[in-house]
Amino acid sequence: MGFEFTQVRAPAARQMALWCAALVALAVHATDGAAEQDANARLSALEATAPGLGETMAGIQLHMAKLYFAAKVGNRRLAHYEMDEIRENLERAVLQRPVEENGLRLKPLAQALETGPLARLEQAIDGGQQASIAHAYRDAIRDCNACHAATGHDFIVITMPKAFPVPNQRWTP
Repeated sequence: MGFEFTQVRAPAARQMALWCAALVALAVHATDGAAEQDANARLSALEATAPGLGETMAGIQLHMAKLYFAAKVGNRRLAHYEMDEIRENLERAVLQRPVEENGLRLKPLAQALETGPLARLEQAIDGGQQASIAHAYRDAIRDCNACHAATGHDFIVITMPKAFPVPNQRWTP
């Protein structure tokens, strides 16, 4: 499970692909002044309704918490599903904002998270040892917080989950 930007794996990634296709279609079909103005107006409207980076990051936070509780009770299938959702949201984040306001490129940061702490977390889940899972999870959170700091968002500090992120989901396999 590598960091593939060209692979459309899930509904949210398909939604992002559809947004991109619509934007390209609008740009291609703008042939005269009036059509170009119409296309630009529609493009602006589409961009305004697309989810922002904050929503994508909140999705990652939710999926990380869900992964934690799934792994804690040994529900590997759910934990792996949540890991896939995290990866998908990281891909979306890079598409939404390739370069942060301070000039940092998000792709290398996302790839480092993917190949480092998230890969180790997935290995720990496969191993089923709670101590290894907790350690790998803490490492992933540490790197998330380091990324927040590096991008000028040091006020966003993620911690270990203390309560179930949603009350209406079964965590056991």
